[in-house]
Amino acid sequence: MIVHTHKITKLSLFKLLIIGIGIFQLLTSVFFGICALIGIGWVHLNGEIVTGVKGLLTSLLLWPVMTIFLTLTVWIACIIGLWIYSWFGTLKIELKEVSQEREIEPDPSR
Repeated sequence: MIVHTHKITKLSLFKLLIIGIGIFQLLTSVFFGICALIGIGWVHLNGEIVTGVKGLLTSLLLWPVMTIFLTLTVWIACIIGLWIYSWFGTLKIELKEVSQEREIEPDPSR
C-alpha cells in the first residue's frame, strides 16, 4: 500500500526515531561496555577513560542519555526539513502488509 501525504505527524516521526536510534544505541552501548570490560578504553567520563565493570555500567547508563539526545536532535532536524519539503511536494510512503503469523493487535488508544 502506498500513501501520498503532505505531512507526517510529529509524534509518529518521534516514535520511529526513538525506536530506531534507541535499539542502535543499545547495541553500541553494549559493544562499548564489553570493550571497556576487557580493557579497551572506549568509554570516557569527564575526560577520563573508564574500564572494567565501571566502564560497562557507565556505558549502559549513558545509553538512555545518548538515545534521547540523538533522537531529539534528529527529530527537530526532520521536522524542519519535512515542513519545508511539504511546501514543494508530497511524501510517498510505502507500507507493507503484516503477515497473518505476525499480526499485531490494533492499538486501543487510536
